[in-house]
Formats: sequence, C-alpha cells, structure tokens
Amino acid sequence: MLLFCITNVLASQKEPIIIDTRNNIQGMVINLDGGVYTLEHQSNNPIPLVYLNQDGERNIILTDSSIGHQGIGVYEDRTRGMNLIFTSKKNSPFSGLAFLIKNDDLVMKREIVFFDDSFFKKNEVIPTISSDGKFLIVRGRFASRNMIIRVFDLEYIVDKIINSNKDIIFVTSGYKYQWSLPDNIFTYKSGELRPLQAIASNGKIVSIVLGNARVNPKAIYNFTMDGNLLGSNTNVTVGMDRVKSYGEEGFFEPEGLSIDDNGILSILMLIGRKNSISNYIYKYSEAD
Repeated sequence: MLLFCITNVLASQKEPIIIDTRNNIQGMVINLDGGVYTLEHQSNNPIPLVYLNQDGERNIILTDSSIGHQGIGVYEDRTRGMNLIFTSKKNSPFSGLAFLIKNDDLVMKREIVFFDDSFFKKNEVIPTISSDGKFLIVRGRFASRNMIIRVFDLEYIVDKIINSNKDIIFVTSGYKYQWSLPDNIFTYKSGELRPLQAIASNGKIVSIVLGNARVNPKAIYNFTMDGNLLGSNTNVTVGMDRVKSYGEEGFFEPEGLSIDDNGILSILMLIGRKNSISNYIYKYSEAD
C-alpha cells in the first residue's frame, strides 16, 4: 500500500501568506487563481463573514448570522457564473448551509441536513469541497470522540439545491462513503484534547488537521476517500518558531486546511499572543 508522509518542507513559497485581519479565521479555501476564501468571526459583531482575499484585496462575499463557527467549502461554477458556498449551521450537529451567489448577489439559501437526529447532538459539520469539484465532505459524531466522515457526490448535492424549492433539503441517506475516524487521534499522549480543526480533500484523499491553541506540535492525517488510513504526521511544527518565545502566552492553532490536485497541502496557522495575533498560510509537499 502506498503511504503518504506529510513533511514540514515548504513546497513553492519561501515565506507564508499572511491574511491581514483582526478577525478570528475558522476555515479557508484556496481557489484555482490562488485566491483565499476565509470564514471569519468578529470580536465585536456576532455575524460571521466570508471574505475573498485576492490580488492584495479583501472583499466580503457573504455575511449571515446563521453561519456556524467552523468550516467552509466553495464551489466555483465559472461556466454558469455562480458560486455555492457551504458552511456549518450555527449550533447544529446535523445540518450545513448552502448559499448560491450570482454576480455578487445572494440569490438562494438552503439548509442541508446531512445527519438525522440519532447522531450526537453537539458540535458542527465542518463542510469542505474537494479541490477537483467532485465531492462534499462533512463531519458527524456517534459520540463525543466517536466521529465519522460522510462523503457526498457534489453533483448530487448541487442538483438538490438548484432543483428544489424547499428551504430545507434532506440528504441523510445520499452519501457515497461513510467511515469512522480513529478514536485515539483526538488526544495527545498526555491526555490533553487534540480537537479536529479542519478538513480538506483533492478528490483522491481526505486530510484532517488536529490540534489545540497551545504551543505544541499539531497532527495531520490522510485517508482514502472511503476511509483507509494512508499516513500521518503528529509532529507538525511549521511556524512554531515564531511563537516559542511567548511561552504560555502564545497561541499556535491550526484554523484551515487546503490540498490541491497535485497533493500540495496548505495549512492556516493562527500564531501570536493576546492582542497580537496573525494568520499565516504555509505550504507543504507530500512525499511517498
């Protein structure tokens, strides 16, 4: 079996990209042009924002009070001139939201129910779109640390959204793959919680990043689309040198993940200390 091993070697950029914002970023998507969509929360405003950071500019694409805390997926249909933006639904462990945008205007909003109410009733679904535009991936839970991944054909989801006149769309039985994440990956050896922070896919593999805000190594795991473990790195330290001197005051937290068609992984790290936080995007390469 081919094993993927994630390294801390920068792939094609010597310095990280810096997202210039005072907001709290909780997810990112890198598009084909190198633009970065970010899901952001403001400290003085409860309404989340989605930005497109491109060519030195930051433009607000979407704002909605029902957007959840974590996770974003973007499907750019350039042929039809539309974008579909997927987010978690605030405080919902079962549903996500889909926003259809044409010519910079929001023309449709739908709630997508991915899990029925027999699943664990905490946290959110953290949606992502594979970079090849073929799959939508979400997270659910059977129990607190018993998490599952569901993989949907994106075309199936898009057809449901476009062709339905209902505000709530149920796809609880429409997934292509469902599989469990290993229970033992959610804690450090010390027993301290190592939470799931982001999911990414290129249509060939699913990658997840885990870690808390402490100045310690983070973890990345790679799986096949149907859930077989390909490899892992539990010593992700890129960017940690920027914050080591801060000690217990430091923040070093993964808040976004992206992987392109060539298997190049990008990770967004929140780095700094109180009142001095920056958001850095680092690129990785994957070696066999």
